[in-house]
Amino acid sequence: MNLSSTFLLDYQPPFDYLTYTPLDDNGNDLGVSGENLPDWIDSVVIPSQFGNEPVIEVGLKGFKDNGNIKTVVVSEGVEKVGNQSFRNCWKLTTVRLPSSIESINENAFSNCPYLSSIIVERPASMGITKGCTNMFFFTPAEFKIYVPDDSVEAYKNDSYWDYYASQIYSMNMIHGDYAIIDVSGGVSIFQYLGISKNVQIPSVIDSNNVIEISEEAFALNSLVEKLTIPVSVAQIDNYAFYNASSLIEINVLRPSSSGITTAGSVIFLNNHINLKIYVESGSVSAYKQASNWLWYVAKISALET
Repeated sequence: MNLSSTFLLDYQPPFDYLTYTPLDDNGNDLGVSGENLPDWIDSVVIPSQFGNEPVIEVGLKGFKDNGNIKTVVVSEGVEKVGNQSFRNCWKLTTVRLPSSIESINENAFSNCPYLSSIIVERPASMGITKGCTNMFFFTPAEFKIYVPDDSVEAYKNDSYWDYYASQIYSMNMIHGDYAIIDVSGGVSIFQYLGISKNVQIPSVIDSNNVIEISEEAFALNSLVEKLTIPVSVAQIDNYAFYNASSLIEINVLRPSSSGITTAGSVIFLNNHINLKIYVESGSVSAYKQASNWLWYVAKISALET
């Protein structure tokens, strides 16, 4: 497992805009909330300390109804995700929860229509993160959950997590910003997990050639605006970019002389109306005439040199 440093967010989190409430009148830990976050903040780190005070919980309704945040990283030491903490965060795409998280409470991530991935680092040896039946209520069926490799079965068999058993995967799949799977001749991008708006897929990951983009690899991603696909990628599967709402530019570098990148019949669906697809100038005609690219002829043009 090789988690990317981008998950750690290499800038100081916007603590000035977070609110810390240590205890309510009943002695409940409320922790951190983001009710004062300005609109320009789309990535949030929940700190484990606020000044000299420990942060125990992402607060009750702490980020509820926030229409701007797209990625959340909770720091090691925080123990709970409170009731409705991220409910109705309709742009939220990626979440990372540390091993210290003991529980995810009612409706914590309910009605997050673009939630595509959540990493839960807590292993079964510590007692799996306690869930509840509606923690992901009205989240998309395509979203994926990554847990420690030796804890996959424990999460799948847990009474609160078993509903999502088909969506639970091993964190061992994660290499940098990507979850990958082995395919004949190389590896396939199973899911993009980074937070960049301008993504250049590498041609090699851990000495393996990247030759394919899997079904739903970028589905529901509200972060990526520009994507470059390397020469090595020979196949893009169906629904690879389904509902990738911010994606407006794709650069396909594989020339027709190498055999054009084969595409599924429905790789784009519910995408940005202004999406453009750029290919090598000498390959424009070949892509436009290829059967599985015919749907996108009007969007294809030559890469600028």
